Amino acid sequence: MQKPNSPLSVVRRVLAAGFACDEEDFLREGTHVVPWEGRVGRRRFPRQAGRPRLMIATMGPGAVVSCTADRLDWAQQHLGQLDRDELFSLPVLARINDLVRPDGQFVAGPNLLYVGFPNTIFPARCPEGITIELFEQDRVPSLYAHEGFRHALHYRVHEERPDVLATVACHGDRIVGIAGASADTVDLWQIGIEITREFQGRGIGKTLTSRLAEAILNRGKVPYYATLPSNIVSRNVAMSVGLRPCWTEVGTFDGNPFPPISAV
Repeated sequence: MQKPNSPLSVVRRVLAAGFACDEEDFLREGTHVVPWEGRVGRRRFPRQAGRPRLMIATMGPGAVVSCTADRLDWAQQHLGQLDRDELFSLPVLARINDLVRPDGQFVAGPNLLYVGFPNTIFPARCPEGITIELFEQDRVPSLYAHEGFRHALHYRVHEERPDVLATVACHGDRIVGIAGASADTVDLWQIGIEITREFQGRGIGKTLTSRLAEAILNRGKVPYYATLPSNIVSRNVAMSVGLRPCWTEVGTFDGNPFPPISAV
């Protein structure tokens, strides 16, 4: 039996709060369609109040589909009889995207989520000429003066998912990479990372991620790391430092998934 505060137990507890389901739903075979409701303990992602939702997640055996009442009948009819792999197939995701498009939404994902476990994080060698420093929460805002690390930091002091830790890579006096941890819940902290383009491919990302994951675990929290299936470099970073795949999810979000790119 897993301990109540083991990483997998924490993840199941957080996902159950976010999907408004029972933790056991992530352990059972089949697809479980449940009505969504706001529960304490879910990840504190910003969403517009009152907007329709539809989310899917799997931790292995089956999957949970959670949606607001206006989409519940549709989900039960069109998704409830599908197996896990069918739910995450391109035809089904396209069908969901067609459903939510009139509401000004799009389907984001699938996202692959990796988790760090005690005694599984590999130490990474610091590249030559690079120094690494750990910034505690009270020092993290000082990093906001350095632009270009939006995947690692929120750049906001008053944030619902505050930046609580960061590992910073410097080449001389210049910051060339940051891995930041945001407290998405009390116990589940997300790692985001960004390396300046000219310093990519040198192993800096591995070092920053490894040291940040260890620092999170040392504080009794669970580190997790999100990426897309197409981002091979990001997936390799996660696996190379000992983060393990834990769950997959998709969700509907407001806005345009592909904003226009300015021509120059």
